[in-house]
Amino acid sequence: MDFSKAGMINDDVMWDLMINPLPSGCRLVALFDCCHSGTGLDLSFTWKDHNNWYQSPNPSFAEGDVILFAGCDDHQTSADAYEHFKAGGAMTTAFIDSFEANPQITYANFIAQIHQRLRAKRHTQIPQLSSSQRFDPQTRYFNLHDDFHSNQNPEVGKLVTQKFKPQKPNFGNSPVGSMLLAAGFAVFVAPTLIDTAVDVGAGLFDGGGLFDGGLFDLFG
Repeated sequence: MDFSKAGMINDDVMWDLMINPLPSGCRLVALFDCCHSGTGLDLSFTWKDHNNWYQSPNPSFAEGDVILFAGCDDHQTSADAYEHFKAGGAMTTAFIDSFEANPQITYANFIAQIHQRLRAKRHTQIPQLSSSQRFDPQTRYFNLHDDFHSNQNPEVGKLVTQKFKPQKPNFGNSPVGSMLLAAGFAVFVAPTLIDTAVDVGAGLFDGGGLFDGGLFDLFG
């Protein structure tokens, strides 16, 4: 696989290629249904405890209006599911079921409903909601057609205030990791980015195959 030669695609690369070029007023909504995906786009703000935005200690401020639904925290794995006689990701299934049950829903209630559905299926993963802009998830409704927000960040770019030692993801507790370890292998699988093109001038994005189970919609 190419990651063994070229290395993994980390959140810094994702931010540099996809988030940083977006102009103010351009909206990107992403769903990552994959392991260790909580901060997969390196966005500055994460919705915590259903009541407050938490700013990253090393924020990456962007002009675009970017929102990420991630299947789990950075230290967790995303489970598979078998629902409606079809196999798929647990996060993707909970996302679709929650939206179909209530298409008119705020971001805060949406992420809470997703979490509730995951717990009902006895999944321990905690879905994450992060954003490049601060907004009120209690009053802003999930909408893919309009409601574009302009940049509210007073500065743009990466701000490094703390340094952390890199940590390798632990696959030991995941079904895939258990299978690989039982076979005597230690393999780290990186998501691949396929056929992605960003045209900043036109404000267009066409993404395909970003993470297994990833779903992207860009509006600008």
